[in-house]
Amino acid sequence: MVGMNPRNPEQNFIFFELEIDSLVRILPGGHCYLKLKLSKSQSDEPILSVEMCISMPPPKSIARFIHAFRNMNARVVKFTASVSGDLRISTKIDHGEIDASFSDLQTNPSETDSQEETANVQLMIRNIQSLFQSFAHTRSRVKMNIISNRMAEFNIHNEDCVLSFIVGNVSD
Repeated sequence: MVGMNPRNPEQNFIFFELEIDSLVRILPGGHCYLKLKLSKSQSDEPILSVEMCISMPPPKSIARFIHAFRNMNARVVKFTASVSGDLRISTKIDHGEIDASFSDLQTNPSETDSQEETANVQLMIRNIQSLFQSFAHTRSRVKMNIISNRMAEFNIHNEDCVLSFIVGNVSD
């Protein structure tokens, strides 16, 4: 990988060359999900980062919780995922906080470059409720990528296609 020449603005390119066969050999398993992102570090040198993803419970289960949260006048739902496969979905209402916890979900720690054990994101219920209701009665699998306190990406795998849905974080 070569790139960025601060002395010559015409040479500010990033060249990245990778043999796909080599990448496939070093990844664990034959059919893993991997998302690569190129970003700049604080020292202005480009770095390659890989996001953490977690497989979620069936869409029908998530849709039920989100529907129940909305019926209790909640507006924001918080997803907290850990590299050990724990997922916590919570919301605050007038009289307290409600949690739904899932454990032993599939994750692949080698797919993350995060130093954190957990990642969390807060999303507006109205932004994700229709997504999960639409896939509640299908055999879809959902994977979620979280960039802590920034956004969540839901990848819904249904037979031979994948739908990606990206939602931005909201503050309290």
